[in-house]
Amino acid sequence: MRIQKRRVAIVAQDRYETRPVIAAVESTEETLEAALAVQLGIAAAELRSRRPSLIEGEDWHRRGRAVVWTAAGVSRLKELIGLDAGTIIAPAPATPAVVIAEVVRSNFRNRRLISATLARAGTVALVLVLVRDAGMYLHGQRIEVRPNGSGWMEARRPRRRGLF
Repeated sequence: MRIQKRRVAIVAQDRYETRPVIAAVESTEETLEAALAVQLGIAAAELRSRRPSLIEGEDWHRRGRAVVWTAAGVSRLKELIGLDAGTIIAPAPATPAVVIAEVVRSNFRNRRLISATLARAGTVALVLVLVRDAGMYLHGQRIEVRPNGSGWMEARRPRRRGLF
């Protein structure tokens, strides 16, 4: 079996026949569906609804529970939704950075929330931080937080009350 440039031949045994079935799959860049939705600026539900009109295995395929789009599939999808094929896709956002914050209040009735001050770019903001147990945090304690949707959550959990 020959492997051509940028093509991989996959041999699979058909369930009901004894002859092998050969399917060629392009081995180009692949993009996760969640990252593609962010890059194109459209909802993941929109991508999900467009999948049946494209070819599974050639344009997109499943890798475990994740859906992965091939480069050919991305270009066909762009044509389908009306984007130019030459449109440059913005790179996927980097992993959220960890930021240092200082605990202001940890005695809310909701034991999963604390209040902290966050100093970024010369401004100080009072934010709510989602934590596992607010009893582990003390007033004035410096903690690591990371973005979580529209809010913040703890990046590391203390081992003991007030200590990491």
